[in-house]
Amino acid sequence: EKFINAGYGADMKEKWFGEVKPMLAKKNSCINLPYIVDGDDVITQSNTCALYLGRKLGTDTDANFAKNHTVLDQTMDLRNDLMKVVYAFSGIVKTKEEFPEGAKQHIAGTTTTSFTKLESFCAGPYMCGAKPESGDFMLFEMLDQHSSICKSIGEPDIL
Repeated sequence: EKFINAGYGADMKEKWFGEVKPMLAKKNSCINLPYIVDGDDVITQSNTCALYLGRKLGTDTDANFAKNHTVLDQTMDLRNDLMKVVYAFSGIVKTKEEFPEGAKQHIAGTTTTSFTKLESFCAGPYMCGAKPESGDFMLFEMLDQHSSICKSIGEPDIL
């Protein structure tokens, strides 16, 4: 199938908000980033996109429906808390100088709590057992981001 990876940077205001988002809103009034266009379907929101791809690609199973959703939701809770540290407009850290201390507090607090919960919830080499499901991919992103943050602030790698 045809795949187009759309990214927005300096042109976000003009391209995303001015062109693409209004066009996609005609098919899905909840449109936001990220999104998937699959034929006539427009899918949006991080967890919904992950679940959609899990179904479409055959990685998600009915047997692990609730467990996989729990992984997605717990991971999103962690991501939302991280946003308070990395986006100046959304929380604790307002300046670049405040980042190291805010990141250390995040790693010692929410990160440690969330990863402890997820580790105890893990049912195999992947969260739901022997094979990865959509929740694993969202978790991989958080593991990668938190590992990178630890390195950038001189803390031991969370992994």
